[in-house]
Amino acid sequence: MKSLFPNSIVLPVYFLGTIAAFSLVIGAILLLYHYTMPAPIDTSRYEERRKNLAGLQAQAAHELDHYAYLDEAKGRIRLPIQRAMELCVEEWRNPAAGRSNLLRRVRSAFPPVPPAEVKP
Repeated sequence: MKSLFPNSIVLPVYFLGTIAAFSLVIGAILLLYHYTMPAPIDTSRYEERRKNLAGLQAQAAHELDHYAYLDEAKGRIRLPIQRAMELCVEEWRNPAAGRSNLLRRVRSAFPPVPPAEVKP
């Protein structure tokens, strides 16, 4: 009867091979982790980001508080948020009229798609 392990050297070789394979995989993971790390943020980059954020917040605040044309040809304007809320409350005091006005605006903003031509 033949032995499953013909000599006593096979088991340690398998063990060392498994340890080497795991070591290679762990080394590759650590290497990829090291090379994909972003550079640390230094003070100048931090200040640049802070300045950009402040500018973006100022622009958003300006857009919320001032009138502007969105599309002058179509007559679309941007209202200050406070005035838009006042108009909404005023319009919806009569729910039936508010709903019909809303549906009319939706139909004018998004006209229905014409049916596709059927080719014989």
